[in-house]
Amino acid sequence: MYFTSRLMKRIGTSSLYHLVLILSFCLLLLGGCAYLNTFYNAKAYFNSSYSEHKKLMQEHPDSTIELPSNIAMGYDSAISKSLKVLDVYHKQEKWHDDAVFLMGKAHFYKKEHSRAIRRLRQVQKEFPQSPHVPESYLYLGKAYLQDGLLDKAEQTFNYILEKYPQLNKNEQVSVLIAEVAIRREGKAMALEILEKIRKSIKNPVEKMKLFLQIADLYMDLHQYDKAINLLKTSPRKRGLNKLHYRIDYALLSCYLKIDSLQTALDLADGMLKKKQYQNEIPAILLKKGAILVQMERYDDAIASYERITERYDTSDVVGEAWFELGIIYQKNKSDYEKAEECFVKAASLAKDPEIKERAAKRSEALKLLARYRGEPDSTDTASAADTATSDWGLEMFRIGELFWLSLDEPDSALKYYTALASDTLLRDDSLPKALYAAGWISRHAKNDTATSDSFFNMLIEKYPTNIYAKQAQQAKGEKVTIQTREDTAQYRFNSAEQKLFADDDMESAIEEYLKIYETYPDLIYGRRSIYAAAWLYDFKLEKNVTARDLYIELCDSFPESDLCLKEAKPRLQVVEDTLRVLRARKMQKENARKQSKKSLNKKRSLKKKANPPSPPSEAVSPAKPDSIFEADGE
Repeated sequence: MYFTSRLMKRIGTSSLYHLVLILSFCLLLLGGCAYLNTFYNAKAYFNSSYSEHKKLMQEHPDSTIELPSNIAMGYDSAISKSLKVLDVYHKQEKWHDDAVFLMGKAHFYKKEHSRAIRRLRQVQKEFPQSPHVPESYLYLGKAYLQDGLLDKAEQTFNYILEKYPQLNKNEQVSVLIAEVAIRREGKAMALEILEKIRKSIKNPVEKMKLFLQIADLYMDLHQYDKAINLLKTSPRKRGLNKLHYRIDYALLSCYLKIDSLQTALDLADGMLKKKQYQNEIPAILLKKGAILVQMERYDDAIASYERITERYDTSDVVGEAWFELGIIYQKNKSDYEKAEECFVKAASLAKDPEIKERAAKRSEALKLLARYRGEPDSTDTASAADTATSDWGLEMFRIGELFWLSLDEPDSALKYYTALASDTLLRDDSLPKALYAAGWISRHAKNDTATSDSFFNMLIEKYPTNIYAKQAQQAKGEKVTIQTREDTAQYRFNSAEQKLFADDDMESAIEEYLKIYETYPDLIYGRRSIYAAAWLYDFKLEKNVTARDLYIELCDSFPESDLCLKEAKPRLQVVEDTLRVLRARKMQKENARKQSKKSLNKKRSLKKKANPPSPPSEAVSPAKPDSIFEADGE
């Protein structure tokens, strides 16, 4: 106050208006400065995160790695500061488009594509004169593309080419249109687009990227020679080690695919010697191992893979190296114990979930194989008497199944299935499956149609009603004439359904359902039939005890089936609750009846005490009737 009064005396009253104007201008200037400072901070956060993000994208161009927390937090700060610009400085509309566009870009790089789309559309709708509008369409199209909205992405990119062609100066929009085609599985169309623009791109970095993209498409289409020619002519700019490595690695893959194995091996050895590829050594060694396996140099391949497991045990590919070692020891060395050790390691260390699952499956299969082979030697010829009374057939089938379905050794599986098929005295449920498996492997894995047909014919002849005999006819391409137990059960079930729904004969339908269950308790139509009978007793006939007994029978016989878990058990609980209520009511009525009778007896007893009976007089016997009709009152 003192300072104010001194100032007013000094400048005079007439100058007070001018002072107010000066102060207002200063306050406005301070508010603008605060606004600019807030947006400056938002932009600084974005630029810092984007700079780090750009390096990450250059190192991992083809990956979808999770965004590091420091980069994500920078984008979040940019978004929050931009929101503050809109909320706190809502009158500073002149610069609001900067904040909204910055938020749209931050959401895009955070892969929050729906939010990015909303902000970018806001720029175009609310600030049509903003200088950010053209670029907002570019980010919008890319957001649509990443979100899988391919039609909208294509429309946006075509709109950019028409309205803002300057944005396509490095053919980046054309490349994005090709990306739309790739995602639509139109790889040939994408190739056509990219080949047209290949010569027009002058930037060596972008040109290298484009060559790689085109080569990848050729490889996807199995046109490896074209991919090789393109990669060999790709520009090589110094300092771009990651791009150089990707080009060489793509060449390595192409040589391997066309069986140019020595060329591939020489290239792999050359790559291992390059200092700039030192961070990529595990991946190169993995590829070198694959080349050596294809060259049937298994010991050298083992050495290549073991170099990874021993020296690069923290690399992303160490689990895959253990898996490939397991394959060699299993298939080429027949060392199943060592193979199992490798698969266990692979299952625990693999980054790729598919390899992890395959390794776990193989290690479990090898454990089972060791257990089955712990029985007396299954490949020994047994006497007919011993065969008929032992588990020989089942063990043989299980071992064959492991080799066929889990260990990918069709030759070994065929040996066991053939041994089963050759035993003419064997009577076992696994034999039809073994015959079918032997026929299938001979036909598809060995390309031996004659042997396949002999197995299938034996199956059809010996088991004319078995489901595998029917599948054998289908595999041979013959007209299916076999009627299996499953077919018969299905026919009878359909007949019961006909009686119930078309003929409205519930009693006959229930009777047929119960007969089907008795005849085919092991088939799905048996389970369906007992459930159908239980349901009818429950809902239609309201015979709770019978319904309960059938539900219990279903769940006792098939405790893990959906019909038990999802249908019968919930209804069983309801039925039992109903029965408890009925029993409680019955007991209540019985107790009430007993209480009423007890009360009546008590009243009679009291009445007798109050009115004792007269002394008895001389008894007079009633006269005997002349006939039965007189006695009956006739």
